[in-house]
Amino acid sequence: MPQNHLNHHIYFWIEKIEDNIKTFRSQKKITNKQKVEFITHQYHLVMLIFRALNNQVIFVGANPISEILEDD
Repeated sequence: MPQNHLNHHIYFWIEKIEDNIKTFRSQKKITNKQKVEFITHQYHLVMLIFRALNNQVIFVGANPISEILEDD
């Protein structure tokens, strides 16, 4: 059976992305270049979380909070 190690930092990364979006939306003048850079950065954060959830990457130095055993 494969094992997954979920990390408590994932939750805080998602909160950070939400805060980033709120802050970005509150800005008055945003150029198209800034919009693209912002979206690209947030996308990379989301994909890093996705990869961690799929055991494709691990957060070095971050303690796992639990093990989840998957059924075959």
